[in-house]
Amino acid sequence: MQAGTWQKLVWRMALVLCTASCLLALGLTYRYVHGKQQMVQTARSHTKYVVTEISNTINAKLDSIRSIVNAMADDLSAGRLTHEELLEQLKHTFAQDALLASQVGVAYVPRGPDGVLYAPHYGTLKGEAQFFQVEQLYDYSESAWYIHTIAHGQNWIEPYFREATQEFMAGFCTSFSRADVERPRPDGVVRFIFSLANARELVASPVLGKTGYGFLLSQKMTFIAHPIQAYLGKNIADLAEQDDMLRAISQRQDTVQQASTGQTAWIFYETIPVANWTMGIVFNPQEVFDNTTIFRQQQYWIVISVLAGLFGLALLVCRVDQGSLPALWASGISAAVLCCIGIGSIWYLTVTTASDDAYQHHTVVVDAAGTEAALHNLLPPHSQQREDFDRHPPFHVPTGAFVQSIEFTSANNVRVTGYIWQKYVNGIPEKFMPGVVLPEAVSLDITQAYQGEGVIGWYFAATLRQQFAYAQYPFDRQAVWIRLWPKDFFSNTVLVPDFTAYRNMQPELKPGLESDFVLGDWEIQNSFFSYSNVKYNTYFRLGGYKVEAYSEFYFNVGLLRNFMRPFITEMIPLVVVSFLLFSVLFISTNNAQKMMVLGFSASAVLGYCAALFFVLIVKHSQLRSTLAVHGIVYIEYFYFVMYFAILGVSLNSLLLASDGTMPLIHYEDNLLVKILYWPVILGILLIVTLCVFY
Repeated sequence: MQAGTWQKLVWRMALVLCTASCLLALGLTYRYVHGKQQMVQTARSHTKYVVTEISNTINAKLDSIRSIVNAMADDLSAGRLTHEELLEQLKHTFAQDALLASQVGVAYVPRGPDGVLYAPHYGTLKGEAQFFQVEQLYDYSESAWYIHTIAHGQNWIEPYFREATQEFMAGFCTSFSRADVERPRPDGVVRFIFSLANARELVASPVLGKTGYGFLLSQKMTFIAHPIQAYLGKNIADLAEQDDMLRAISQRQDTVQQASTGQTAWIFYETIPVANWTMGIVFNPQEVFDNTTIFRQQQYWIVISVLAGLFGLALLVCRVDQGSLPALWASGISAAVLCCIGIGSIWYLTVTTASDDAYQHHTVVVDAAGTEAALHNLLPPHSQQREDFDRHPPFHVPTGAFVQSIEFTSANNVRVTGYIWQKYVNGIPEKFMPGVVLPEAVSLDITQAYQGEGVIGWYFAATLRQQFAYAQYPFDRQAVWIRLWPKDFFSNTVLVPDFTAYRNMQPELKPGLESDFVLGDWEIQNSFFSYSNVKYNTYFRLGGYKVEAYSEFYFNVGLLRNFMRPFITEMIPLVVVSFLLFSVLFISTNNAQKMMVLGFSASAVLGYCAALFFVLIVKHSQLRSTLAVHGIVYIEYFYFVMYFAILGVSLNSLLLASDGTMPLIHYEDNLLVKILYWPVILGILLIVTLCVFY
């Protein structure tokens, strides 16, 4: 190939590299920015669609209930139902809507001078589906639902508290009258009643996210469905003063920033026309960006494409096509500098971008409503566990943690000290055993520290056995967690965070941690509570009841290693050795006169390289013994690259001293090898860095 043709080819290749890389960088940047915006828009549109679909389903369900009740009232008014047929129809109607219905029945107007009551019903009583007489439980003629229906006809009943079952109820009622009299008067009331504890399924959807939830408000703004059972049957105006979310809902806001958690929530509303109810969904948009690994990978590719474009530009500016000595050196130095920038950029993105790897199977909770939603959503859909959870909610024990010290004692052991407490709002249930179990503790010292006003606190010092990931050392993140089980293992008990014990639940403000924490090589990033489904291959002999998954309670502390100390102790020797090795390579020559002046010889290079290898192998061994981890950590790849560099320089000195003619080695007295030394080493390290952190 002629010199002119070669120069044109190099120029064109550099131009193509520069142009293509710049266009790729622009495209990746646009995709990164637009992708985030598109994810938000898609999430909003999809959630809005879900709200509409759920509201339409609820409206159709309520309309069906109204039609059934009205049809039964028409049959009673026309005298088309015998007593036996009425009872059979009540049973059939309940069976069709067993998931929602709590009671289906008829309440007749008191008859005779003694006001005899008669109200046959079919429904759930004492946890079982059965036939029963309401008049045997209470005087329904004095109930608001009965009086209002007799006076005004059909209506949707506002939530009310039923003393017999100690639960809030709602439903639809209509009156019926004999049609064969001139001036008919109501003969009774037909009603379809459901428990508000069962109404949660009306607004349940698997697409609401980990902590998203739905709610239902009656025409008078009383809660019909909400994850927090204590809100049921209460007016939102009475609760709004103590909760930012409820205040926003009462004002029909579509976005709310919660001061106590620091999180933003979207709220979507729909009206249920048949009952004039309001349905809403609360969605946590942060869950849209839960997978931060994808965004970090996109950032890495943007960095690589920018560096490739800059390298192409450097080749054009340096006029490497001319093949001059300054141009070659400038190109090599540019490549080395860009590789350093690339490695540093990946380090920076790794340190500044939170990783979700340690918590990808966890559901983070920062408020009571999100906790209830998480516990419900973590249960397998249509499972016995979820049905039992909805119909027989477990006893919630607010549990808090305050960690005072964390110390890594080995590669897989961490010692944690602090306080754990439990709060019993309604008192300790009979035969309940207060306390917690730390299942991952290999050693545990726990003693009761205080008790009073419904609170029991313990001081603990535990050594926890956990699996930590050191592959990215010294830029690794670790998650130290305290997994907590209730001590009363066989009770229907669920541990929930004691949110009222903390001033603020923003994870970045580190709730539950000592303010002057001393962690040496670590920096605390956040702390929070979470749940995670854990499957075991045993049922723990729980009376033969087969549990599919356990939602376990965690208190987590996120840590980021302070990389300065290991960076200095490990990287500086490597950098010094690499420069010394380059110095040996730089003085390599096959010119006899220069060899006399510089004292260069293949044997001297081999001895010098052996000394450098010994220094590195000792330092490498110290690193392995200090970390005591399995597998290869990131910093070790620097040692491996330097081992190959030492081997390469040694081999280069032997080939240079030989009588053979090799273009790469003997061109301009080993010039190409000297120029390629830094780009090759740093290029390999850039590729390794990208692979490790990708």
